Amino acid sequence: MDSLTYHYLSNTNKLTYVSDQSQGWVNGNYKIKNQNNGNYDYDEIGNLIKDSTENISSGGIKWNVYGKISEINKNASGVLTNVKKINYYYDAGGNRIGKKVIKYGSANVAYTWYVRDAQGNALATYTANKDTTSTTSLGSFALMIAERNLYGSSRLGTQNRQDIADQGSVGQPLYNTRGLKFFEMLSIRQYKRK
Repeated sequence: MDSLTYHYLSNTNKLTYVSDQSQGWVNGNYKIKNQNNGNYDYDEIGNLIKDSTENISSGGIKWNVYGKISEINKNASGVLTNVKKINYYYDAGGNRIGKKVIKYGSANVAYTWYVRDAQGNALATYTANKDTTSTTSLGSFALMIAERNLYGSSRLGTQNRQDIADQGSVGQPLYNTRGLKFFEMLSIRQYKRK
């Protein structure tokens, strides 16, 4: 399917482009294609700022002073996605607490918020999507609880569901749904005595 060769800037670990010796067509546009030399570019401290294959021109990836990506801007929609701009938000500990996605050809804006405990563990994920043609007020977005992590002494699993989190003045009841829980099993080896 793929036979990749990675090309780097001389005497660095900075990838400049990827070539694929196997150019057979697999699953249409999902196949990795040869990239042009200089597909990737970096800022003066080595952060990636350009990926031509993903339609991100130079300076399209912005970083904050803590070494986290704060913004990604695409100059055109791609084969797999029509995302135009993504903003990332962090707390004082450097944990991601929010994401905002704007797409090409759509007035819909999608938000994701991550609620964390004092140690930075993710407790819940909230989402909100809205067509912003008429308003951009966050108060008008329907807030959904997308995911809740289940904890014991460590994380046990995840509950994935789409529940309306805010009812506003509508006063509709929240309904309880059984299931939609995914538990993580520890390896037997972790319990073996030495």
